[in-house]
Amino acid sequence: GGITLPLPDGIGKLVKHLGVPVAVVKSYGGGFVDPPWSDRHRRGVVESHVFVALKKDQLLSMTSDQVDQALKDALAADPYQWQQEKGYEYRGRDLTAGLTNLLYICPKCHGEFTLVASGDHLTCNQCGMSVSMTGSGHFHWENTEPYFIHLGEWYEWEHEEEKRAVLSDPDYRYAVPVELAMYRRSRDGIEAVGNGTMTITREHY
Repeated sequence: GGITLPLPDGIGKLVKHLGVPVAVVKSYGGGFVDPPWSDRHRRGVVESHVFVALKKDQLLSMTSDQVDQALKDALAADPYQWQQEKGYEYRGRDLTAGLTNLLYICPKCHGEFTLVASGDHLTCNQCGMSVSMTGSGHFHWENTEPYFIHLGEWYEWEHEEEKRAVLSDPDYRYAVPVELAMYRRSRDGIEAVGNGTMTITREHY
């Protein structure tokens, strides 16, 4: 959704072990210009901010947990709030193209895989809910209450819906074949390296 995800456990311990300064590069606007869920590009502003989050002498007096928290604070980013403050617009065609790769539950009728993207609009073919995406990356709800301001909120809501469904069913089990891939620097992007089965159960969710 574009909003910073939680850091893995143990980063603070690693940073203290290395004992080196930590520099942070935060970019805003890249997700609007080149959304990872779409193959369409938009025109607009991208800003990058570079700063030292932790100096070497600071690390000596900090616990691993304190380093973890400092890094979380330094890396926290909300591109939608940034866009609202800056007022930048991102121009392009078919702004919702590919959005159903990320959004698949209708907030009105809770139908799954009922959303259809066309142009700048997203419509539910089960209940008729319709919403458009604006050049600011925010939603404009057309025939229903405004459920979410931007796709980050929608994505997070979907996550909570799935979590609730899994944890409320003691016999929950979902298995699906997957293709394993990895990024190859010396080659053209992502390369398949194997196959497997992803299994989700309530116990191991």
